[in-house]
This record gives sequence, structure tokens and C-alpha cells, in this order.
Amino acid sequence: MRVNVTIPGTVDAYAIDERGEKRKATDALWLETYLCSVLRAFSYAEEGATVIVGCRKFNPITSTEVEHKFLDAAERLFFKGYQLGSDPEVQVPNVVSNHLTSGLLTYIHTTGRFASGVNLFEKLRSKEPEVASLLARVLIDADEEVKAVQLLYDTVKILPMDNSLLDVQAEFCMSKGRYGLALECAKRAVNSAPGEFTTWERLARVYLKLEQYELVLTDSSVPLLFGQSNIVCRRF
Repeated sequence: MRVNVTIPGTVDAYAIDERGEKRKATDALWLETYLCSVLRAFSYAEEGATVIVGCRKFNPITSTEVEHKFLDAAERLFFKGYQLGSDPEVQVPNVVSNHLTSGLLTYIHTTGRFASGVNLFEKLRSKEPEVASLLARVLIDADEEVKAVQLLYDTVKILPMDNSLLDVQAEFCMSKGRYGLALECAKRAVNSAPGEFTTWERLARVYLKLEQYELVLTDSSVPLLFGQSNIVCRRF
């Protein structure tokens, strides 16, 4: 998006597409621009984020009214979120693993606005069952663990090989010290998405908790093939 201002004169707003051609600045493009600006503000506000000279950090959500505007934009563009890409640990961005979902979870967790998050993901889950993994994370953060476990149980029966759901289950079991149960979930997640580093990472963490160190070095060594050895060394 570009805005040209002529003083004295006029203001001309337009967009440049991937081919370098000029396009009209439609309401849809302005909505995407707004949502991306909020997500960037969240990203740059995180501890250790890259400092950009000449840019000021600020809170983009300052009132309930602004929050409603942000969540409405996120809902309308949610299923295009994979186009934004994802964190390096995610090999292939998808509906529940991308920069939009990461920004939403960061906002909900940081502000404690769990009711708003539950409401958003409930509506999105009615369109796509995979969103249950995000809803479960918010419910767990909100100390609604019984609802989260029931949700995971019901959804896994529909999507038995959804790696995001299985990863949430494994993470929850680990938080309760039930590493044996976590191991089964982590193994199924790896079988479901063998190309994703995050599933192997979870499996390695479970093996470490079980003190099965030889399996960390064998069963969990595949991520090294995907160029993730620096992450493995840093985290373990």
C-alpha cells in the first residue's frame, strides 16, 4: 500500500501488486493492511525483537472498541492467515499455524482477554474443526481445563491425525506430569506430520522427561535433516 501526498495538492492512495503493477486501494486491501499493522506492532513489542530505527513502539489495542475492531478483522481474514507465513519452526504454514494465529494467541495470553479469544475461536471452529486446537490453548490458559480436555477429546474423534490437536494434548499431559500419556500423543503427532520440526521437538522433550536419553538421540534426530540443528542445541 502506498500513499502519495502532494503539498499543496491531493492525496493518492493505491496498492502495488507482486508484479509491480498499480492497483486500486480497495476496502479489502485496507483491512489487510490494518490487520498486518497490528500484528507487526505485537511482533516488534516482544522482548528481543528487532529494533527498527525511526519506528516507535506503541500499544495498538487501547480500548474495548479497538479490540472489537481488531478481532473482527482477524475473523474476516482468518482463513487467509497462512499467506502471512509462520515462525521458522513451522515448515508449512496452515490455518492454525501462522503469524496471524501466533499474534492472536500472544494478544490473548498477554492481556488475559480469554473470553474474547474463546468467543472468536468458537465462531471459527464452527467453520473449521481444526481451530479447536487454538480454542483448547485459550481454555487451558483461562483455567478451563475440563472444557479444554472435553473439546480435545471430541475433536480428535473427528480429526484423529491432526498434529496440532495431538501436540496440545501432549503439552497438556506434560504439564500434569503424565509423560506416558504425552508420549503416545507425541508419537501420533510425529506420524501425522513427520515433516514438521515442532512435532519432533515435542517428542524429544517427552523422552527427556522420561530420562530416555538414547531415544532423544535416535527417534528425535530426524529434525537435524531439516536444518534445525541450531534450534535443537539451543533448546536442549
